[in-house]
Formats: sequence, structure tokens, C-alpha cells
Amino acid sequence: MLKYLLQDYGTGPGPRGLGIFEIATNASLFSGTYYDNLEYDGKGITVVQVLNSWDTNHEFIDAESLRYAAEFRKKTPMTEGQVKWKNDGGDVAIIVRYRLDLSTMKQEFIDCQYIKTQ
Repeated sequence: MLKYLLQDYGTGPGPRGLGIFEIATNASLFSGTYYDNLEYDGKGITVVQVLNSWDTNHEFIDAESLRYAAEFRKKTPMTEGQVKWKNDGGDVAIIVRYRLDLSTMKQEFIDCQYIKTQ
């Protein structure tokens, strides 16, 4: 029996919006984003927090994600290609990836990475 409904909100490349609903109760369990391929194994899903450089307030980003991103930025320089992209008018965001357990709604940190955005 199906337990969750996953709804993708987007028409372009990632990061993309994601809604997760419990079918039995029709309850919304999660509203957020994922990046690239949807990674779902029936128990949990990989979700991301996106820290765009133009969004200086990061009002929708939790404190833990901000801390992970700050540590990542200090320790990990952008590649030459990412620096060139940014210098040519693109943006380079940091995504913080988590494994979200759908039965407990607990997040487990996976990693951070830079991504090119528009």
C-alpha cells in the first residue's frame, strides 16, 4: 500500500520544489526543495536547503544549515569554473543536503556542495 505522495513543483532544472503528503491522513509532511535526481527509497528522501548568494537574509534557512554552509565556505574554495561562472554574471549557491526520515521527520546531515544557478 502506498504511504506517501510526492509532488514536484517545478519545470526547470534543480533545485526544485517538493511537497510530501501522507496519503492516509492527507497531511502535508514536508514542503521544501530537492536537487537534481529525486532520491527516495520508501523510507526517506534527500532534501536540500539552498543558500543563494543574493539572498542575504536566508530567512527560510534553519540555523543548522547556515552553520554547515559557513563551515563549508571557509574550508572549500569554489572551482575555477564556478568562479568564472560567477564573474560572468551567474550565481553559485551552496546547497546543504539532508536525509529526511519520513516516519520521524528527523534530518540527518549528508554534505554541502556548490551549484551553479542563474
